Amino acid sequence: MLNNKTLQEILNVANAVSSRGKGISMHQALSQLEYKKIRAEVSSEKLVPMIEKSPSLIEDWILFSEDKRTEGGYALEREKIEQHSVKEQAEITVNYILKELDFWVKFL
Repeated sequence: MLNNKTLQEILNVANAVSSRGKGISMHQALSQLEYKKIRAEVSSEKLVPMIEKSPSLIEDWILFSEDKRTEGGYALEREKIEQHSVKEQAEITVNYILKELDFWVKFL
């Protein structure tokens, strides 16, 4: 069973791979998390409440999406997300996080 620390680390990947954070690669971040191994236990039901409590994570993921230098993965568009309530923003962000990490984990 995943603990809150691991779930928080998943939510912090956007920061960890940015120059604002550790500046590590997505490959390194997912490897350190053993994301492929734990993915079955990761769910939006577990992550949404954590983002609702820390809405600054939404901004981290928007910045991550805007800063991507690749055609791979998905996009989280600021203009589309800002028109929603915080709860809806959290749900949209988690959906993006899971799609994005699931995309990149295929390359581990």
